[in-house]
Parts: sequence; C-alpha cells; structure tokens
Amino acid sequence: GYRTASYLQIWRKRKPLAARIMFRACLALLLLGGAAECVHEACDEGLAGSVNLLQTSLRKKQRTEECGHLEPDSALGDVLTMMNNNQRLHSHKEDFNKSIVQVMREHPGVDGYCWFNASAMYIVYTGPDKDYVAEALSGVRALRTPDYKGMNSGPEVFYKWEGGNVSTHVDLSHYVYDDLYAYSLGFLQGQGLDTSLIHNSTAWEELS
Repeated sequence: GYRTASYLQIWRKRKPLAARIMFRACLALLLLGGAAECVHEACDEGLAGSVNLLQTSLRKKQRTEECGHLEPDSALGDVLTMMNNNQRLHSHKEDFNKSIVQVMREHPGVDGYCWFNASAMYIVYTGPDKDYVAEALSGVRALRTPDYKGMNSGPEVFYKWEGGNVSTHVDLSHYVYDDLYAYSLGFLQGQGLDTSLIHNSTAWEELS
C-alpha cells in the first residue's frame, strides 16, 4: 500500500534512517515478544539481555489472554512491509481480511487490541488496564526523530479528500499519510474532539 511504498522510498533515499529503523526494530522485540537476538550492530548486548528477561513474562501473559503473536516466536516481523503488516507471520492471520465487527462476533469477550497484538510493529497490547495518556505521549516521543524541528515547521501540503480540501504540515515524513489517517478518524486538533476524555479509558474507547 501507500504506507509501505513511502517507507521503502525513505529507506532508499535516506539511508541514515536504516540504522535508526533497525534499532527501533530491536526495541520492538521487547514489546512484540520476539527472540532476544539482535540483528544489527545498533543493538547492544545490554539491550538484548533486557529483552530476554522481559519478553518471557510478556509472552506468557499474552498467551494466557489469547493475544495475537508472531510465529515462530523468533520472528521480528515481516520486513517486506517494514513490519507494517505482519499477517504472513501472525497467529491470527486468517482474521486480517475480515471486518473487525465479524472477528469480535466470532470471539465474544476477547479484547480486539489483544487479539490483533503484533499485527504491526506499532500495535502492542499492554494489558487490560489502559493508560491512554501515557500511551499517547510514548507514541509521539518514539516517532519524533532528530529530524523534527517543531509544530508546523515542515512544508505545507494539500489534499483533496472526499470532495473537500485538507491541508497539513509535513513536520516529519510519516505525517504525509498519518495526518490524513487521523483526520479521517476525526482525531486531529481542531476537529472538535474533547481531549479531556482521554483520562477516562472507558469514555475514550466509547468515543473511538
């Protein structure tokens, strides 16, 4: 898809990003429950040891809750899609092409986030007690590479979207598609979202 193509273009044109991506991939081992084997010099022995200790307990918890995971356990993710679509290696690969409504109907009582855990490197189920404020801050900080210079510092771009005009600033390369994605969900600033609800996980989920 467009997202995969964008990542591959970044990889080819800006090779210094490759080391950062591989480093993040090694960090993702901790979150996705992969093997504690670093595949790039960006990973050091200390990180590998920490991953080994933490991944075991995380994987046990996820299996108990029937959370999705990568098979085999040593799999990092589908590098052909830059780990943006791990269907090929996922334990619930048969559900990737179904509507979420259908999947949840087939698995009543199961947390959908848990079920689709690890379906991409940035989809990580952390348990039933959700802290969306902390998750949001963590996500923003993880995506803000050294290239980030501040809000609206990037070039302004314009989209034709469902008969209307949408504009944003590409402060980082992934804003090209992520801003439009968030806009389509109604989750951008200025779209009338009551952000105070994020402190109440139940209310935030109902809103989504």
